[in-house]
Amino acid sequence: MRKSFFLFIPLALSAALYASGEESAKPQTPIQGEISGFLTAEKSPYLVESTLIIPEGKALIIDAGVSILFTKGSGIDVAGGSFAVAGQEDKPVVLKAAGDSRWNGISITGKMSADFQDVRIENAEIGIAIENGIADLRNISIENSAETGLFSKNSALTIENASFKNN
Repeated sequence: MRKSFFLFIPLALSAALYASGEESAKPQTPIQGEISGFLTAEKSPYLVESTLIIPEGKALIIDAGVSILFTKGSGIDVAGGSFAVAGQEDKPVVLKAAGDSRWNGISITGKMSADFQDVRIENAEIGIAIENGIADLRNISIENSAETGLFSKNSALTIENASFKNN
């Protein structure tokens, strides 16, 4: 009887941590390399182990409520593809470093558009870098970037309700 009781305590504790919504208690979905399609809240949090690449002719859409954790040296490279981060006010998308390291950030090149809605970007080297691209940034927060929060060259930007802190 005692064995059952001691087995029940760790299981109950694990279930309680998982239900509390703490990222460290939830299993992480690893992703890396060339990517397209949808990242959904059901499989969140995601762990990026090497840079995600969105190539020309492909699209990546990140749904509301998704959290993505980036290992050191990883990031998102939108290389001519389409990129949409579709957060909501009550379910923002969070892009941040895994642990105490920094991640590269988001690089956008090419003529396809990138749309960011209700997004928090934290602890990147450069939050978002856009060159020869198009981006729509609405309700976005970029915090604690090592070099700069937003860099743009030869690009068309729409920025609405943005917050830049400690960049």
